[in-house]
Amino acid sequence: MLVSILTPFYARDPGSPAAQEQLALWLDGLRQQTGPAELILAGTGCARSDPWTPLLAACAGSDYPHRWRALHARLDPASGRPQSRAAALNAAAAVAEGEVLLVLHADTRLPAGALDGVRVAAAAGRRWGAFHKRYQPATPWLELQAAVLNRWYLARAERAVGTNAMWLRYELWEPLPDVRLLEDVMLSDRLRRRVGRAGLCVSRDPVTVSADKYLRTGVLRSMAVNAAVMGLYRLGVASPDVLFEELYSRDKLPRSGVGFWTALLRQVWAAAHR
Repeated sequence: MLVSILTPFYARDPGSPAAQEQLALWLDGLRQQTGPAELILAGTGCARSDPWTPLLAACAGSDYPHRWRALHARLDPASGRPQSRAAALNAAAAVAEGEVLLVLHADTRLPAGALDGVRVAAAAGRRWGAFHKRYQPATPWLELQAAVLNRWYLARAERAVGTNAMWLRYELWEPLPDVRLLEDVMLSDRLRRRVGRAGLCVSRDPVTVSADKYLRTGVLRSMAVNAAVMGLYRLGVASPDVLFEELYSRDKLPRSGVGFWTALLRQVWAAAHR
C-alpha cells in the first residue's frame, strides 16, 4: 500500500543553510521508514522559479529509498505574499498517487515503523488516524502541553492538529479552504464528522516535534497565542484569516514582558469584534 507524504515547506531563501538543514533532517527522518512511500514537498515563500527540485535532489542523493517530487507554489500575484499552507497541501494532494495520504510538517519526525503501522491500520478498515507527539528539546511547559493534547484533545476529544501527523484514506480527501491558519484543525474536524466518533486511529508511539519555534519566540508566549487562536476559533467569533492578522502579526504582539500580555488581550478583543 503506497503512502503519500504531503509536506508544506516555507522558505524565502531555500538555498540558505537553515532551509537546507531542515530539508536534510526531513529526508533523513523518512529514510528509515520501510515499504512503498512517495514524498511530496510543496514549497512556498520563494519568488524564484522552482528552486525546490534541484535542492531536494542534492539533499536526497542518488540512493534515497523513496520516490519524491517537489512542487513550487509561486507568490500570490496580487498581494505578493506566499501561498498558504492549505494551498500547498491541496497542490500536493492533487498529484498524490497513494491510497493513503499522510500530512507531515517539516519539523516533525515519524517514529520507526510508523508507515508500516499506518498500512496495517488502513488495511484493517481504519479510515483516518494520528500520532501522539512529544517535543524535542522538551521543557516542563511543553511536556505539560503534549500530555494535555495527547490524553485529552487527541485521545478523548478525537481531534488532531498538524503536528500529530494526520493520515487518511485518499477517498476522504477534499480540498481545504485557502486560509492562512488552522487548515489542520479544519481537516481534523471534517474527518471527525465524516467518519464519526470512535473512528480516529490513535498511535501512542509519538512523533517528535522540534521545539525550536517555541524556544525562539518564548514557550509561554507561543502557548498563550495558540490557546487564544483556538479558543476564538472554537467559539466561532473570528475567522482563521482574522486570527492570523490580529494574533500572528509580529508588530502587534511584543516578544515578551508585561507589554505582551496587555497586547494579547487587546488583540483578542480586536479579533473577536472584527
